[in-house]
Amino acid sequence: MLKTSDIHLRDPFVLPVEAERQYYLYGTTDAAVWRGRAEGFDAYRSVDLVAWEGPIPVFRAPEGFWATENYWAPEVHRYGGRYYL
Repeated sequence: MLKTSDIHLRDPFVLPVEAERQYYLYGTTDAAVWRGRAEGFDAYRSVDLVAWEGPIPVFRAPEGFWATENYWAPEVHRYGGRYYL
């Protein structure tokens, strides 16, 4: 388990999922977010906002994806029973 101080990201976004009694943390994690090819987004999961599991890969651009750089400030929202990044 990681502590909050072990996680290095910018633009944090926390999604509480009541049905799971867990929190998901998303943020800008690419080492070179302002230059070069983007890696994608990872998430971390916690039951108490103190101890975290992860990183969990949540988005990697498929071949031919329209955007290749400057991925930052992800948010996730539930709509119609699905989650959207």
